[in-house]
Amino acid sequence: MAMAGENEPAKLLLPYLQRADELQKHEPLVAYYCRLFGMEKGLRIPQSERTKTTNALLVSLMNQLEKDKKSLKLSPEDSLHLEGFALNVFAKADKQDHAGRADMNTAKTFYAASIFFEILSQFGPVQPDVSVSIILFVSILEYSGYRI
Repeated sequence: MAMAGENEPAKLLLPYLQRADELQKHEPLVAYYCRLFGMEKGLRIPQSERTKTTNALLVSLMNQLEKDKKSLKLSPEDSLHLEGFALNVFAKADKQDHAGRADMNTAKTFYAASIFFEILSQFGPVQPDVSVSIILFVSILEYSGYRI
């Protein structure tokens, strides 16, 4: 769905929805929670600030979540699966960084990990040490002129 204009509130949801699209085939459970987090975030946009695009995206997202829910087996342990997934993504980037092979792909992997940890927050508090590490790394890269 095209996002019209710089002030489109639905743009705030794109990082979560993009991760969901990337993961749909191989990690449908993680993709579901990416969309669910995006939906929850979208519903917090005040009604007075929502555009037609925002409302259409939320309706589409609601329909997709209902469809996905039918094919998934949701359980209380899903948070552990999502946490393990987020930690694995972080560990992959961290390993490259510590090996001195950090590049733009490493930065993108750290950024993706930060999105997954943010999504994980829908289950409760996230480990602060990992979240802070990711945020600092991404901030340093952006300050250095890299665009993620």
